[in-house]
Formats: sequence, C-alpha cells, structure tokens
Amino acid sequence: MNKLTKRILSVFLAVAMIVTILPPVTAQAAKTKSVVLYKGEVVEVSDNFYSTVKSVSSSKKAVVAAKKDSKRNYKAILTAKKAGKSTVTLKTKNGTFKYAVTVKNYDFTVSFKNIGNDYLLMSVKNNTKTTFDDLQLTYTLCNSAGEVIEKKEKMVSDLLPGKKSYEKISVYGMDVDPSQCTAKAKASRRSLDAKYTNLNSKIKFTTSEEKSGDYTEISVKMKNNSKKSARGTVFVFVYDANGNILDVREIYVGSFDAGNIKTESVKVYNYIGEYEHCDIVPAIYSKEY
Repeated sequence: MNKLTKRILSVFLAVAMIVTILPPVTAQAAKTKSVVLYKGEVVEVSDNFYSTVKSVSSSKKAVVAAKKDSKRNYKAILTAKKAGKSTVTLKTKNGTFKYAVTVKNYDFTVSFKNIGNDYLLMSVKNNTKTTFDDLQLTYTLCNSAGEVIEKKEKMVSDLLPGKKSYEKISVYGMDVDPSQCTAKAKASRRSLDAKYTNLNSKIKFTTSEEKSGDYTEISVKMKNNSKKSARGTVFVFVYDANGNILDVREIYVGSFDAGNIKTESVKVYNYIGEYEHCDIVPAIYSKEY
C-alpha cells in the first residue's frame, strides 16, 4: 500500500468516525416538551438551535393559537386562548419539535385595603405553582353602592407561588369602598426556559432607623445567603403605634449576587402619620437559564 493510498484511507476513516459520534438532530426532534400556559399569555418558542421555522401548528386552535414570528424567522408565537390541552408542532430546518401545552385559568386572590393618605393598597396572592415576573391586572374601583368610579390597568411584579405582591393605587378625591373593588388578571410575563427558585428564606434582613426633622429614614440591610443571584422586590410596611399601615414602600432588587451585602433606604415623612415600626415582606427569587 503506497503513501497516497494510506492517506486517502486515513481521511476516509476519520470522516466515518466523526459521522458516527455526532448525535443525530432528529433524535432531539423526537422529544415532546410539556408546557403550562395561562389564558391570555403570549409566549415565544424555538428549537434548541434557533433555526428557521418552516411551519407551526396547533392541534386545538381554540385552546392555543400558533403562528410564525413575522420579524424573527427562528421564533414561533403561541397564544393561550382558553383552558384545555393542545399539541403544538414546530417544524424547523433541524427537524420537528412538539410541545404538549396545557392551558390553565389564572388563579389569583386580590384584596383592597384603605391605608389612608388617599391611597388604596392592592394585595395580590398567587395561588398557582408558577412564578411570574409581572402580572397585568384590570382593577375596578367602586363606591359603597357598587357604582364604578374608576377602571384601569395595573402591573404587579414578582409574584411567587403561594405568596403576595402589592401595589398602591391613588384614590385622591374618590369615595371608594375597598370591599366593593375587584380585579382580574389580564396578561403576564415570564420565561418558559428559566428555572425560578424562591429565595425569601435565604436573604437576611436587618433594619435601622434615623429620625430627622421631617422624616424617619429606614435603612434595610440585606445579605444574600444563598448560592444563587437574587432578584425581586422588598416591601417595607410602615406602621403607627396602633398597628395601622401608614405606607408601603418598595425596594427593587436586581443582580444581587450570592454572598453579597447591600443596603437600601426609604424615607417616611411625618405628614403621613406618626411612625412606630416597620415590617419587611420580601418577594425575592432566582431566575436561571
């Protein structure tokens, strides 16, 4: 066997080995991914390689509507229409991918409380097992006779499973009866590809106060005792000596790395009432891809 023949044979064997060890793309395409959506949610999906989408279809269009993204050819858009189940088939240049989609109705408990100073506190409890980055609500404010005074939309952030998040609503000049007010979830934002973890118990909080002439400054020291980067919102509930809520302030937490310490402060002005103490209610989590 001459040298040229040996070289040709060695190249052929090398190519054969590469073809043998490469995982076939169709093997990944055979897998079906289970996805839970909530009525009204609009999400994006793609294959693992972000390849061009040839077509996308839904086995039950009344449950999930599916279409190609007109601006990004590697994405498809799914819209959850009503509770039920549907199989979404995504055909790309790298093969066919399927999503077993279950659409559920939103499950949130919303309550309203008058906290004075022309503000209403809206409390939103997440009764699902899903973490939402944001939730868009349509709220309706009514008087004691049930007559509608105002109807608007409000965004509530950082809703962990089984936990509450809060928003203040200005009711200046309105005669609002909190017991007559209602709210309904309209849309939400979250990532299907991310893993969310509740870190509330992993964050250590220490508070200190310093009174000035017109206000009390509350310093909130936070230490991330978890092994993950944290994000979310810290709610500072401000009370008077009788246990009445004077105000609820928000501290936004972003990119709070593991082991780090940070301090944020809020000012409580005397005109809202005589401050006595505060409580810390965290909504802190990790979001990993």
